[in-house]
Amino acid sequence: MAEDLATIAITIGDPAGIGPEVTLKALSDPEIAGLARWLVVGDARAIEAAERSTGVPLSNARLRDPGAISVYDAFAVGRLDARCGAAAVEYVRVATELCLRGEAEAMVTAPLNKEAVTLNGMAFS
Repeated sequence: MAEDLATIAITIGDPAGIGPEVTLKALSDPEIAGLARWLVVGDARAIEAAERSTGVPLSNARLRDPGAISVYDAFAVGRLDARCGAAAVEYVRVATELCLRGEAEAMVTAPLNKEAVTLNGMAFS
């Protein structure tokens, strides 16, 4: 039963990278979709762009949009951007807080771009 499943927060990683696409494709797999109650952490505009480019809708999951990207159109998918690095870190922070508050039992992260995070001035290893 769905209520017996763990809630797992999954971050979309760098919104300009492959993370949003990987997240959508993974959650569209029936074998993966049924393993948990999925809570995707990422900006809705990044998810919408990935849905358009892949043709795969976000399904089998709820979306938590922390609003980490204020000007979505100002960056390009596939290009290194410090703001996207900062957004990826914010998604991880939000997912961590969800776990600490008991709203999720675990978290999974899609790929982060370490260089984008570092460009934003954060030490990252």
